[in-house]
Amino acid sequence: MKIAISVEKKDGLNSKVYGHFGRAPSYALYDDATEQLEFIDSKNKHEGHGSCHSTNMLSARGVNAIICGGMGKHAFVKFHEKGIKVYNFSHAISLNELIQKWKNNELREMSIEEVCSGYGVQHHGEHGMCHHGKDNHQV
Repeated sequence: MKIAISVEKKDGLNSKVYGHFGRAPSYALYDDATEQLEFIDSKNKHEGHGSCHSTNMLSARGVNAIICGGMGKHAFVKFHEKGIKVYNFSHAISLNELIQKWKNNELREMSIEEVCSGYGVQHHGEHGMCHHGKDNHQV
């Protein structure tokens, strides 16, 4: 399965997971069958909130799942329509730690009730984390 994970910067397995999908500077693409890891730049970083360019880009790359701390409704619906599952994890940990949690089946799938609805710096706070909803989107 190919997984896209929002990351703060491209630093290999030491990359820190970035909280919000749409504001992430980059994405790590991890293939759990081959354990290959690659990084791609977000096409959203120069666009306004809700532009969702990355949904099409990641879908075209064969991504089956997304892991992030928060996601807007529009992106969530687009991924759902494409059959791509979204998993919720908002702790600022390393990519290596998150991959271990994935392998141990410790992540939970995000529901439509948990999508982000706010905008701006106050909404997303440090590291792009969403600070609303059920337990701040933490597992």
